[in-house]
Amino acid sequence: MPFYARVNDAIGRANSAMNQLYSYNHYAHPRSEPNAQIRNQARVTIDPSYYDLQQGVREGNWEGVRPSNAREALRAAEMIKTATWNLSDQPEMGRPADVRAAQYHIRQALDLLHQDGLIERFRAKGTFVRNLPTINRLWCEVETDWCGLLRSRDGAAIEILSDIAGIDGTLVPQAGIGRPGARYRHIRRRHARDGQPFLLAEVYLEEHLAARITP
Repeated sequence: MPFYARVNDAIGRANSAMNQLYSYNHYAHPRSEPNAQIRNQARVTIDPSYYDLQQGVREGNWEGVRPSNAREALRAAEMIKTATWNLSDQPEMGRPADVRAAQYHIRQALDLLHQDGLIERFRAKGTFVRNLPTINRLWCEVETDWCGLLRSRDGAAIEILSDIAGIDGTLVPQAGIGRPGARYRHIRRRHARDGQPFLLAEVYLEEHLAARITP
C-alpha cells in the first residue's frame, strides 16, 4: 500500500476512534461495562494505525516521499501508540485507562500531520490526505520482457557489473523452452536513480544477438 494511502487509512481510524470515545461517560466508573466496551472498541480501531504509518514510512523510501512527511508520520505513529496504551486498562498493575489522555494524543497525531501539510480538515466533511505529488520519484514500472530488462529508464544511470562473452550454452540456466544456443554472453547491470539502485538486471544473450545490443 502506498505511503499516502496508509496515512489516509490511519487518519480514518483515528477519526473513527475519536467518534467512538465521544460517547464515553467520564462520570461513570471507568470499568463499567458500557465504558469498557467503548474504550476497547476505540483501542482496536486505532491500534493498526501505528503499524501502518511505520510500514508506510519504510515503503515511502521507494516512492520519493518528502522527508518532512515521513518524519511527521513517524511522530504521529508514536502519538497513536501512546493513545493505544492510554486506552489499555491494566488493573493488575494498578493503572486504569486514561481516555482523556488518549483523546489528547490522537488529536496531537492529527495536528502533526495537519501542520506538515499532509492532511486537510474541512468543517462538516472530515479530514483527508492532500493530493501531494511525490518528489525525486524512485519507483518505476519494470517490464520483464527483453526491452524492460535492457533499456534505461528516464533519469536512470546504468552501471555494468560484469560482461562475460563466450559462455558455453550447456552452462546457461535452462528455461525449458526451445533449444539452447551454442554460446552466450552474460551481462549484469545495475540501474539507479539519484544514487539509489532500483533494478539489478542479469541476462544471457545468444552471441549473434548480443552483437546487436549496446550494453
